[in-house]
Amino acid sequence: MTQDLNKRISSIQYNLLNLPQNITFSTGSTIAYTYDAAGRKLNVTYGTPAKTIEYCGNMIYEDGTLTQILTEGGYVTFSGSTPVYHAYLKDHQGNNRVVINSSGTIEQVNHYYPFGYFFGESTNADTQRYKYNDKEFDEMHGLHWYDYGARHYDPAIMRFTTMDPMCEKYYHLSPYAYCGNNPVNAVDPTGMDWYQNEENQYYTWFSGNEKHKGYTYIGGEGALLGEFEGYINQILTNVYGKDGMFSEGFTMDIVDNNKGALLGKDKINQNFLIEFVNGTGPEFSVFLSDHPYTQSMKSAKDVAQAQKLIKTNQTDVPGQITGVKGEWGVSDALTTFNMAKQFIGSYRYDAFTSEKDPKTLNNIISDSKNLESLLYHITPKKWNHSRASMKHFGNTYQFYIWKSKK
Repeated sequence: MTQDLNKRISSIQYNLLNLPQNITFSTGSTIAYTYDAAGRKLNVTYGTPAKTIEYCGNMIYEDGTLTQILTEGGYVTFSGSTPVYHAYLKDHQGNNRVVINSSGTIEQVNHYYPFGYFFGESTNADTQRYKYNDKEFDEMHGLHWYDYGARHYDPAIMRFTTMDPMCEKYYHLSPYAYCGNNPVNAVDPTGMDWYQNEENQYYTWFSGNEKHKGYTYIGGEGALLGEFEGYINQILTNVYGKDGMFSEGFTMDIVDNNKGALLGKDKINQNFLIEFVNGTGPEFSVFLSDHPYTQSMKSAKDVAQAQKLIKTNQTDVPGQITGVKGEWGVSDALTTFNMAKQFIGSYRYDAFTSEKDPKTLNNIISDSKNLESLLYHITPKKWNHSRASMKHFGNTYQFYIWKSKK
Protein backbone atom coordinates (compact mmCIF):
# COMPACT_ATOMS: atom_id res chain seq x y z
CA MET A 1 0.00 0.00 0.00
CA THR A 2 1.46 3.34 -1.03
CA GLN A 3 -1.62 5.52 -0.38
CA ASP A 4 -5.10 5.33 1.13
CA LEU A 5 -7.36 8.12 0.00
CA ASN A 6 -10.13 6.95 2.35
CA LYS A 7 -7.89 8.08 5.21
CA ARG A 8 -6.47 11.03 3.25
CA ILE A 9 -3.07 9.31 3.09
CA SER A 10 -1.43 10.66 -0.05
CA SER A 11 1.93 8.88 0.26
CA ILE A 12 3.56 6.00 2.18
CA GLN A 13 7.31 5.44 1.86
CA TYR A 14 9.03 2.27 3.08
CA ASN A 15 12.57 1.47 4.21
CA LEU A 16 14.75 -1.46 3.13
CA LEU A 17 12.99 -3.75 5.63
CA ASN A 18 9.65 -2.95 3.97
CA LEU A 19 8.51 -1.07 7.07
CA PRO A 20 6.73 2.30 6.75
CA GLN A 21 9.16 5.17 7.12
CA ASN A 22 7.21 8.28 6.13
CA ILE A 23 3.45 8.78 5.84
CA THR A 24 2.06 11.99 4.38
CA PHE A 25 -1.58 13.08 4.60
CA SER A 26 -3.37 15.42 2.20
CA THR A 27 -4.19 17.58 5.24
CA GLY A 28 -0.47 18.34 5.69
CA SER A 29 -0.02 16.00 8.67
CA THR A 30 2.93 13.59 8.66
CA ILE A 31 4.20 10.51 10.52
CA ALA A 32 7.88 9.50 10.49
CA TYR A 33 9.23 6.22 11.92
CA THR A 34 12.76 5.34 13.04
CA TYR A 35 13.91 1.71 13.46
CA ASP A 36 17.09 -0.06 14.47
CA ALA A 37 18.89 -2.43 12.08
CA ALA A 38 16.70 -5.37 13.18
CA GLY A 39 13.47 -3.49 12.46
CA ARG A 40 12.54 -2.67 16.06
CA LYS A 41 10.66 0.62 16.28
CA LEU A 42 12.63 3.26 18.17
CA ASN A 43 10.46 6.35 17.77
CA VAL A 44 7.54 7.91 15.95
CA THR A 45 7.40 11.61 15.13
CA TYR A 46 4.06 13.19 14.30
CA GLY A 47 3.76 16.48 12.49
CA THR A 48 0.86 18.98 12.68
CA PRO A 49 0.23 18.70 15.56
CA ALA A 50 3.74 17.82 16.66
CA LYS A 51 4.35 14.88 19.00
CA THR A 52 7.17 12.36 19.51
CA ILE A 53 6.93 8.90 21.06
CA GLU A 54 10.16 7.03 21.88
CA TYR A 55 10.44 3.32 22.71
CA CYS A 56 13.23 2.15 25.00
CA GLY A 57 12.64 -1.52 25.74
CA ASN A 58 9.41 -1.62 27.74
CA MET A 59 9.55 2.11 28.55
CA ILE A 60 7.67 4.69 26.50
CA TYR A 61 8.55 8.39 26.43
CA GLU A 62 6.25 11.06 25.02
CA ASP A 63 7.94 14.34 24.11
CA GLY A 64 10.91 13.35 26.29
CA THR A 65 8.89 12.40 29.40
CA LEU A 66 8.53 8.83 30.67
CA THR A 67 4.79 8.18 30.52
CA GLN A 68 4.37 4.41 30.49
CA ILE A 69 6.22 1.23 31.46
CA LEU A 70 4.83 -1.92 29.87
CA THR A 71 4.59 -5.08 31.98
CA GLU A 72 3.54 -8.63 31.18
CA GLY A 73 -0.07 -8.13 32.27
CA GLY A 74 -0.53 -4.38 32.06
CA TYR A 75 1.43 -1.17 32.43
CA VAL A 76 2.55 1.56 34.83
CA THR A 77 1.86 5.28 34.45
CA PHE A 78 2.89 8.15 36.70
CA SER A 79 1.02 10.80 38.69
CA GLY A 80 3.90 13.16 39.25
CA SER A 81 6.58 10.81 40.57
CA THR A 82 4.08 8.31 41.98
CA PRO A 83 3.60 5.11 39.95
CA VAL A 84 0.05 4.06 39.09
CA TYR A 85 -0.49 0.41 38.21
CA HIS A 86 -2.95 -0.84 35.58
CA ALA A 87 -3.86 -4.40 34.63
CA TYR A 88 -5.42 -6.02 31.55
CA LEU A 89 -8.25 -8.50 31.49
CA LYS A 90 -7.72 -10.51 28.30
CA ASP A 91 -9.82 -12.89 26.27
CA HIS A 92 -8.73 -16.26 24.82
CA GLN A 93 -6.85 -14.58 21.93
CA GLY A 94 -4.82 -12.25 24.12
CA ASN A 95 -6.94 -9.21 23.26
CA ASN A 96 -7.05 -6.54 25.99
CA ARG A 97 -10.75 -6.32 26.80
CA VAL A 98 -10.75 -4.40 30.09
CA VAL A 99 -8.22 -2.13 31.79
CA ILE A 100 -8.45 -1.70 35.57
CA ASN A 101 -6.30 0.27 37.99
CA SER A 102 -4.89 -0.92 41.30
CA SER A 103 -8.06 0.06 43.16
CA GLY A 104 -10.21 -2.05 40.84
CA THR A 105 -11.74 0.85 38.92
CA ILE A 106 -12.52 0.07 35.27
CA GLU A 107 -10.69 2.55 33.06
CA GLN A 108 -11.25 1.15 29.58
CA VAL A 109 -13.49 -1.44 27.91
CA ASN A 110 -12.78 -2.78 24.41
CA HIS A 111 -15.11 -4.84 22.24
CA TYR A 112 -13.76 -6.09 18.93
CA TYR A 113 -15.07 -7.37 15.65
CA PRO A 114 -13.31 -10.63 14.66
CA PHE A 115 -10.68 -8.79 12.60
CA GLY A 116 -9.83 -6.30 15.34
CA TYR A 117 -11.85 -3.14 14.79
CA PHE A 118 -13.89 -1.71 17.64
CA PHE A 119 -17.57 -2.00 18.44
CA GLY A 120 -19.25 1.33 18.99
CA GLU A 121 -19.81 0.63 22.68
CA SER A 122 -16.09 0.51 23.50
CA THR A 123 -15.31 3.11 26.18
CA ASN A 124 -12.37 5.46 26.84
CA ALA A 125 -10.51 4.33 23.73
CA ASP A 126 -7.68 6.81 24.31
CA THR A 127 -6.81 5.55 27.82
CA GLN A 128 -4.05 3.30 26.45
CA ARG A 129 -3.01 2.15 22.97
CA TYR A 130 -2.42 -1.61 23.34
CA LYS A 131 -5.57 -3.46 22.33
CA TYR A 132 -6.29 -6.27 19.83
CA ASN A 133 -3.74 -9.12 20.18
CA ASP A 134 -2.06 -6.76 22.70
CA LYS A 135 -0.72 -4.74 19.75
CA GLU A 136 -0.26 -0.97 19.70
CA PHE A 137 -3.11 0.81 17.91
CA ASP A 138 -2.06 4.10 16.31
CA GLU A 139 -5.02 6.38 15.67
CA MET A 140 -3.07 9.64 15.33
CA HIS A 141 -4.21 11.63 12.29
CA GLY A 142 -6.84 8.94 11.66
CA LEU A 143 -4.25 6.29 10.76
CA HIS A 144 -5.95 3.44 12.68
CA TRP A 145 -3.22 0.81 12.17
CA TYR A 146 -1.98 -1.94 14.48
CA ASP A 147 1.79 -2.42 14.74
CA TYR A 148 2.61 -6.14 14.53
CA GLY A 149 6.37 -5.59 14.40
CA ALA A 150 7.17 -7.20 11.06
CA ARG A 151 4.15 -5.59 9.36
CA HIS A 152 1.37 -3.08 10.03
CA TYR A 153 -2.28 -4.13 9.96
CA ASP A 154 -5.39 -2.12 9.03
CA PRO A 155 -8.47 -3.66 10.75
CA ALA A 156 -10.83 -1.49 8.70
CA ILE A 157 -9.96 -3.39 5.52
CA MET A 158 -8.87 -6.56 7.37
CA ARG A 159 -5.51 -6.59 5.59
CA PHE A 160 -1.82 -6.01 6.27
CA THR A 161 -0.34 -3.02 4.50
CA THR A 162 2.52 -5.02 2.95
CA MET A 163 2.72 -8.45 1.33
CA ASP A 164 3.49 -11.71 3.09
CA PRO A 165 6.94 -12.74 1.75
CA MET A 166 5.80 -16.38 2.06
CA CYS A 167 2.71 -15.83 -0.09
CA GLU A 168 3.95 -18.30 -2.73
CA LYS A 169 3.28 -21.08 -0.22
CA TYR A 170 -0.33 -19.93 0.17
CA TYR A 171 -1.36 -19.22 -3.41
CA HIS A 172 -5.05 -19.57 -2.51
CA LEU A 173 -4.88 -16.63 -0.07
CA SER A 174 -4.36 -12.92 -0.55
CA PRO A 175 -0.74 -11.95 0.32
CA TYR A 176 -2.23 -9.22 2.52
CA ALA A 177 -4.67 -11.50 4.41
CA TYR A 178 -4.63 -11.59 8.21
CA CYS A 179 -4.38 -15.10 9.77
CA GLY A 180 -5.52 -16.83 6.60
CA ASN A 181 -8.83 -14.94 6.86
CA ASN A 182 -9.61 -16.95 10.00
CA PRO A 183 -9.11 -14.62 13.01
CA VAL A 184 -11.43 -16.64 15.27
CA ASN A 185 -9.16 -19.71 15.33
CA ALA A 186 -5.76 -18.07 14.77
CA VAL A 187 -3.66 -15.09 15.80
CA ASP A 188 -0.50 -13.58 14.32
CA PRO A 189 1.45 -12.40 17.39
CA THR A 190 4.42 -10.81 15.60
CA GLY A 191 4.49 -11.63 11.92
CA MET A 192 7.75 -13.49 12.67
CA ASP A 193 8.59 -17.19 12.76
CA TRP A 194 10.98 -19.96 13.82
CA TYR A 195 13.29 -21.66 11.30
CA GLN A 196 15.64 -24.63 11.74
CA ASN A 197 19.16 -24.59 10.38
CA GLU A 198 19.47 -27.65 8.13
CA GLU A 199 23.18 -28.11 8.96
CA ASN A 200 23.48 -27.77 12.75
CA GLN A 201 19.76 -28.15 13.61
CA TYR A 202 19.68 -24.94 15.68
CA TYR A 203 16.54 -22.78 15.67
CA THR A 204 16.54 -19.12 14.63
CA TRP A 205 13.85 -16.43 14.83
CA PHE A 206 13.48 -14.44 11.60
CA SER A 207 11.02 -11.69 10.68
CA GLY A 208 8.51 -11.58 7.89
CA ASN A 209 7.93 -15.28 7.08
CA GLU A 210 10.63 -15.06 4.41
CA LYS A 211 12.41 -17.93 2.70
CA HIS A 212 15.89 -18.42 4.14
CA LYS A 213 18.42 -20.53 2.29
CA GLY A 214 19.59 -23.49 4.35
CA TYR A 215 16.66 -23.24 6.79
CA THR A 216 13.40 -25.14 7.20
CA TYR A 217 10.29 -23.20 8.17
CA ILE A 218 8.86 -24.28 11.56
CA GLY A 219 6.14 -21.82 12.61
CA GLY A 220 5.30 -18.77 14.68
CA GLU A 221 5.49 -17.95 18.37
CA GLY A 222 4.87 -21.07 20.47
CA ALA A 223 5.62 -23.48 17.61
CA LEU A 224 8.73 -24.84 19.37
CA LEU A 225 8.12 -24.71 23.11
CA GLY A 226 4.52 -23.54 23.54
CA GLU A 227 3.93 -21.42 26.65
CA PHE A 228 7.56 -21.86 27.72
CA GLU A 229 8.71 -19.47 25.00
CA GLY A 230 7.05 -16.49 26.69
CA TYR A 231 8.43 -17.40 30.12
CA ILE A 232 11.97 -17.98 28.86
CA ASN A 233 11.72 -14.68 27.01
CA GLN A 234 10.88 -12.93 30.30
CA ILE A 235 13.85 -14.51 32.09
CA LEU A 236 16.27 -13.66 29.28
CA THR A 237 15.32 -9.99 29.22
CA ASN A 238 14.49 -9.29 32.87
CA VAL A 239 17.06 -11.50 34.62
CA TYR A 240 19.99 -11.87 32.24
CA GLY A 241 19.59 -8.57 30.38
CA LYS A 242 19.67 -10.23 26.95
CA ASP A 243 17.62 -9.55 23.86
CA GLY A 244 14.51 -11.71 23.96
CA MET A 245 13.76 -14.90 22.05
CA PHE A 246 11.63 -12.94 19.62
CA SER A 247 14.38 -10.59 18.48
CA GLU A 248 15.65 -10.89 14.92
CA GLY A 249 18.30 -13.60 14.54
CA PHE A 250 17.95 -15.12 18.03
CA THR A 251 19.36 -18.67 17.81
CA MET A 252 19.11 -21.58 20.23
CA ASP A 253 19.56 -25.33 20.41
CA ILE A 254 16.94 -27.76 21.69
CA VAL A 255 19.38 -30.29 23.10
CA ASP A 256 19.17 -33.88 21.92
CA ASN A 257 18.70 -36.39 24.74
CA ASN A 258 22.00 -38.09 23.87
CA LYS A 259 23.90 -34.83 24.07
CA GLY A 260 25.43 -33.82 27.36
CA ALA A 261 28.64 -33.89 29.34
CA LEU A 262 29.74 -37.54 29.43
CA LEU A 263 26.32 -38.72 28.23
CA GLY A 264 27.64 -39.76 24.86
CA LYS A 265 28.03 -38.26 21.42
CA ASP A 266 25.33 -36.10 19.94
CA LYS A 267 23.95 -36.47 16.42
CA ILE A 268 25.54 -33.34 15.08
CA ASN A 269 29.09 -32.77 16.05
CA GLN A 270 30.70 -32.85 19.46
CA ASN A 271 29.98 -33.83 23.01
CA PHE A 272 28.18 -31.00 24.80
CA LEU A 273 31.02 -30.43 27.25
CA ILE A 274 33.58 -30.33 24.44
CA GLU A 275 31.44 -27.80 22.56
CA PHE A 276 31.26 -25.64 25.66
CA VAL A 277 34.98 -25.78 26.44
CA ASN A 278 36.00 -25.02 22.85
CA GLY A 279 33.43 -22.29 22.34
CA THR A 280 31.80 -24.01 19.36
CA GLY A 281 28.33 -24.58 20.80
CA PRO A 282 25.29 -22.30 20.88
CA GLU A 283 24.90 -19.37 23.27
CA PHE A 284 21.40 -20.51 24.25
CA SER A 285 20.29 -24.12 24.87
CA VAL A 286 16.99 -25.65 26.00
CA PHE A 287 16.79 -29.09 27.64
CA LEU A 288 13.35 -30.70 27.39
CA SER A 289 11.63 -32.66 30.15
CA ASP A 290 12.97 -36.06 29.09
CA HIS A 291 16.62 -35.02 28.84
CA PRO A 292 18.71 -36.74 31.58
CA TYR A 293 19.85 -33.36 32.94
CA THR A 294 16.28 -32.12 33.34
CA GLN A 295 15.18 -35.42 34.84
CA SER A 296 17.96 -35.15 37.39
CA MET A 297 17.18 -31.55 38.35
CA LYS A 298 13.47 -32.20 38.97
CA SER A 299 14.42 -33.69 42.33
CA ALA A 300 16.92 -30.99 43.33
CA LYS A 301 16.54 -29.91 46.96
CA ASP A 302 15.75 -26.26 46.27
CA VAL A 303 13.22 -27.19 43.57
CA ALA A 304 11.42 -29.56 45.94
CA GLN A 305 11.27 -26.91 48.66
CA ALA A 306 9.94 -24.31 46.22
CA GLN A 307 7.21 -26.63 44.94
CA LYS A 308 6.17 -27.33 48.52
CA LEU A 309 5.71 -23.58 49.07
CA ILE A 310 3.55 -23.43 45.93
CA LYS A 311 1.30 -26.27 47.09
CA THR A 312 0.83 -24.64 50.52
CA ASN A 313 0.20 -21.16 49.04
CA GLN A 314 3.17 -19.61 50.84
CA THR A 315 4.32 -17.62 47.80
CA ASP A 316 3.79 -13.97 46.87
CA VAL A 317 1.76 -15.01 43.83
CA PRO A 318 -0.51 -17.96 44.69
CA GLY A 319 0.21 -21.04 42.63
CA GLN A 320 3.63 -20.07 41.30
CA ILE A 321 7.07 -18.89 42.34
CA THR A 322 9.97 -17.01 40.78
CA GLY A 323 13.62 -16.33 41.44
CA VAL A 324 14.43 -19.31 43.67
CA LYS A 325 18.22 -19.63 43.98
CA GLY A 326 19.86 -23.01 43.79
CA GLU A 327 23.23 -22.34 45.40
CA TRP A 328 26.32 -24.39 44.57
CA GLY A 329 29.55 -24.29 46.53
CA VAL A 330 32.85 -26.12 46.80
CA SER A 331 31.42 -28.67 49.24
CA ASP A 332 28.65 -29.50 46.74
CA ALA A 333 31.22 -29.97 44.00
CA LEU A 334 33.27 -32.35 46.14
CA THR A 335 30.35 -34.42 47.45
CA THR A 336 28.07 -34.60 44.40
CA PHE A 337 28.67 -37.26 41.79
CA ASN A 338 25.66 -36.40 39.63
CA MET A 339 27.05 -35.13 36.32
CA ALA A 340 23.99 -32.97 35.59
CA LYS A 341 24.23 -31.15 38.93
CA GLN A 342 28.00 -30.83 38.58
CA PHE A 343 27.64 -29.21 35.17
CA ILE A 344 24.72 -26.92 36.06
CA GLY A 345 26.10 -25.72 39.38
CA SER A 346 24.24 -22.69 40.75
CA TYR A 347 20.92 -22.06 39.09
CA ARG A 348 17.64 -20.14 39.21
CA TYR A 349 14.24 -21.85 39.48
CA ASP A 350 10.94 -20.37 38.29
CA ALA A 351 7.49 -21.95 38.10
CA PHE A 352 4.58 -20.33 36.26
CA THR A 353 0.93 -21.34 36.32
CA SER A 354 -0.14 -22.51 32.88
CA GLU A 355 -2.52 -20.12 31.15
CA LYS A 356 -4.23 -23.10 29.55
CA ASP A 357 -4.57 -25.26 32.67
CA PRO A 358 -4.46 -23.55 36.09
CA LYS A 359 -3.64 -26.90 37.71
CA THR A 360 -0.39 -27.22 35.74
CA LEU A 361 3.00 -25.63 36.45
CA ASN A 362 5.52 -24.67 33.80
CA ASN A 363 8.88 -25.29 35.53
CA ILE A 364 12.11 -23.64 34.36
CA ILE A 365 15.63 -24.02 35.71
CA SER A 366 18.06 -21.56 34.19
CA ASP A 367 21.77 -21.03 34.57
CA SER A 368 24.52 -19.02 32.95
CA LYS A 369 28.15 -20.00 32.85
CA ASN A 370 31.46 -19.35 31.13
CA LEU A 371 34.75 -21.22 30.94
CA GLU A 372 36.02 -19.82 34.23
CA SER A 373 32.98 -21.14 36.09
CA LEU A 374 33.87 -24.80 35.50
CA LEU A 375 35.52 -26.52 38.45
CA TYR A 376 38.56 -27.74 36.56
CA HIS A 377 39.44 -24.15 35.65
CA ILE A 378 39.87 -23.21 39.30
CA THR A 379 43.30 -24.82 39.31
CA PRO A 380 46.31 -22.67 38.30
CA LYS A 381 47.28 -22.64 34.63
CA LYS A 382 50.60 -24.38 35.41
CA TRP A 383 48.59 -27.36 36.70
CA ASN A 384 46.23 -27.31 33.74
CA HIS A 385 48.26 -26.69 30.59
CA SER A 386 45.28 -27.04 28.24
CA ARG A 387 43.58 -24.07 29.90
CA ALA A 388 46.05 -21.59 28.44
CA SER A 389 45.41 -22.81 24.90
CA MET A 390 41.61 -22.68 25.09
CA LYS A 391 39.89 -19.83 23.31
CA HIS A 392 37.97 -17.27 25.36
CA PHE A 393 34.23 -17.84 25.24
CA GLY A 394 31.53 -15.62 26.72
CA ASN A 395 28.53 -16.66 28.78
CA THR A 396 26.17 -19.40 27.69
CA TYR A 397 22.59 -19.72 28.91
CA GLN A 398 20.84 -23.02 29.58
CA PHE A 399 17.14 -23.67 30.30
CA TYR A 400 15.72 -26.93 31.65
CA ILE A 401 11.95 -27.14 31.28
CA TRP A 402 9.16 -29.49 32.32
CA LYS A 403 5.49 -29.47 33.29
CA SER A 404 4.08 -30.76 36.56
CA LYS A 405 0.78 -30.84 38.41
CA LYS A 406 0.32 -28.57 41.38
